[in-house]
Amino acid sequence: MKSKKRTTRLADVAELAGVSIATASMVLNNKDGGRFTDETRQKVAEAAEKLNYRPAAYAQIMKGKHLPVIGLIIPDLMNHFYGEVTSGFSHQAYRAGYNVILMDLGNSPEREESFVETLIAMNVSGVGYCGIGNSSASGQAEVINNLHAAGIPVIQFDRYDP
Repeated sequence: MKSKKRTTRLADVAELAGVSIATASMVLNNKDGGRFTDETRQKVAEAAEKLNYRPAAYAQIMKGKHLPVIGLIIPDLMNHFYGEVTSGFSHQAYRAGYNVILMDLGNSPEREESFVETLIAMNVSGVGYCGIGNSSASGQAEVINNLHAAGIPVIQFDRYDP
């Protein structure tokens, strides 16, 4: 049976560095206000690097930070055109330091609201959006407005601006 590798926690970093969890948190988030010595900061940084520590995505969301993730909403992945768009979009996003979450509508407008709610809940950094061709301009405008209201920038493509 394979053993599961446990994700490194902030407590692990603090223990290795010989500091409290609060100290490790403040140092890693640059919120120490000069309270800690350079030696303490270095011990925490080295422990985090040695353990390959990465803050949990949900913790970043709770802090109101955008994840380095871009959502891509397309009408139908089976359409060759959108397959090409997805490939190019993903490659460029990766080069810019982002991962892409693909939301394939499958030509089903009912999925759109759920996908948008998911991307908003994830606090993604942006969304590439191409609604379904037969959906109304007001429906597409509502999607864009909902994303903008959540502070998420949107790039709309292959559609007229609603």
